[in-house]
Amino acid sequence: LGSPGYHPGASLYHRSDLLQLMINSQNSKDVDTRKALSDPEVVAQGIIFIFGGYEPTTEALSFLFYELATHPDIQQKLQEEIDAALPSKAPPTYESLEQMEYLDMVLNESLRLFPLTARLERVCKKDVEVHGVLIPKGTVVMVPLFTIHRDPEHWPEPEEFRPERCT
Repeated sequence: LGSPGYHPGASLYHRSDLLQLMINSQNSKDVDTRKALSDPEVVAQGIIFIFGGYEPTTEALSFLFYELATHPDIQQKLQEEIDAALPSKAPPTYESLEQMEYLDMVLNESLRLFPLTARLERVCKKDVEVHGVLIPKGTVVMVPLFTIHRDPEHWPEPEEFRPERCT
């Protein structure tokens, strides 16, 4: 990846992103060459970052926009909060995003209804007993996020989009 046009330290090529860090680690004299990523590994990681981040983000935003389009009252309340936090259409800052509590509620409620993954799987690190059931070390435990997020025992009217429940 160190092509003839690459000049370390040149401002045109200086970046502080994850890809640049991986390339820098390849060229570092402090890194054991057996631990450094090869060029194909760096490329593969870049592809994973691009496609791994694209689809979940697109999917989450699609569901969010659907919910806002079908709930104009929620859309209006969110728009009012955004307008108040960003007067004169100012660009968002970290501080202004922290102020937008309703935005957090809307996002969290959308992710509750449409989680990015239907389930999580974890490997039990030690023998454990849960409600009288022994789960041996090494057992793969599945957490069904989609099902839990739509359980009426935990979420009254779980199919309804209600951001206020995510306070």
